[in-house]
Amino acid sequence: KPSDEPTPTPDEPVNDPTSLVINENIVSVKGAGEECSFTYTMEGGSIENLVVKSENEWIHDFDLSTEGVVRFIVDANPLTTTRLSKITISCGKLKDDIVVSQSGVSPDEFKVKFDVDYEIDGPFVTMHVTPDPEQTRYYAWYYSKRGMETALEQSPGVTIEMYLKRVVEVDISNAIYYGAYAGYTAEQAVAELTFVGPASQKFELNAETDFYGFVCAVSDSGTILSDVTITEFRTGSVEPSDNEIGIVINDVNTDRISYSVTTTNQDQYATLIFPAENIEGLSDEELVAKFNATEDYVNYLRFGDSSATILVDKEDTDYYVVAFGFEYGMATTEIHKEKVHTLKSEGRPLSDVNITLDKVTHYR
Repeated sequence: KPSDEPTPTPDEPVNDPTSLVINENIVSVKGAGEECSFTYTMEGGSIENLVVKSENEWIHDFDLSTEGVVRFIVDANPLTTTRLSKITISCGKLKDDIVVSQSGVSPDEFKVKFDVDYEIDGPFVTMHVTPDPEQTRYYAWYYSKRGMETALEQSPGVTIEMYLKRVVEVDISNAIYYGAYAGYTAEQAVAELTFVGPASQKFELNAETDFYGFVCAVSDSGTILSDVTITEFRTGSVEPSDNEIGIVINDVNTDRISYSVTTTNQDQYATLIFPAENIEGLSDEELVAKFNATEDYVNYLRFGDSSATILVDKEDTDYYVVAFGFEYGMATTEIHKEKVHTLKSEGRPLSDVNITLDKVTHYR
C-alpha cells in the first residue's frame, strides 16, 4: 500500500568554514564617534552566512559587503570615561570576537610640559619625570638609539616622534585588550602602565650606550593627549674585572671542538666559538658588538671554570675560541682568543662484515 508520508528530501550540504579569525586585537575609537572597521580571515564558508553582533546598541550598522572587512558605526560617547564592548563574528559553528574601546570626552586642547632628568651610575639609570600640570597622567619609557636607527631605516618617511607614539599606542592597546579578557576596565589596564604626578623609574641597561627617553600625556582611558617629549641619555661604563681568564683546548675533531676556560674568581664572562674568517680584522669593540648581536647571547655567559664541547660546521677550517669578562654589554677584561683548526676526514677502506644465522624458526 503506498504510504501517505511525503518522501524526505536529502539534507542540504553544510557549507561551514574551516577557519574564522579576526586579524586585530582591539579597535580604538575616538570619543566623538566615527565609522570603524576590522578585518577577518575565513577559509571555506560563505560571506552570506556571516553574522556580526555587538553587546551594545552604540555600535551598529554593520556592513559586510566587502569580503574580509567588517565596517560599522560607533556613536559619540556621552561619558568622560572609556567604554568597552565586544563584537562577535560567526559563521556556522565558528566564531571570534574583538574588543572595541572608545575613549571618553577629552579636552579639545591639552597643553603639558615635562621636566625629565636622569641619574646615571654606570649601567644603572633612574629616570625622573615631573609633569606640568602636576596631576597629569603620562606614559614614560626608553628606546635604544641604535634600535631606533634600524627601525627608521626599515620605515621610510617615519620620524622618531611618529615611531615612539606608535610604541605607546601599541603598548596601551595590548594592555586594554588583554585586560578586558581578565576583567579589567580600560582605566585599570592603563593605570598599570602609566604614572600620575612626579615619578621615577629605574632601569638596568647596556653600559656606554645611547638611549632615547620619551614621555607623553595620556587620558585615563589611554588616549594620547600630547606630543612626545624626547630626551637623550648615555649610560656609563662598568668597572673592569681582575678575573684572569685562560683557555685550554682539550680536543679537536672534524666537527667539534672541546675546550675549558679557567678563571681566578666568579666574575661573569662570555665564551663562544667563531669561524676565524668572521672575526679576523675586527677590533675588540667590534667583536664585543658582534657578541651583543648574537641571538640568545645570554646562553654563552658563565661564572667560574667551565668546559664545553661545541659542534662546528666545517672540517679543515680555522676557528677561534673566545673568552672575555662581560657585564652589561661591555668587555670587563682583555679579550682572549685561541685559534684551532678542525681536522680533515681521511678516507678509510671498507671493512668486511659477516653475518651468521644460527637458528631460524617460524616466528623469529
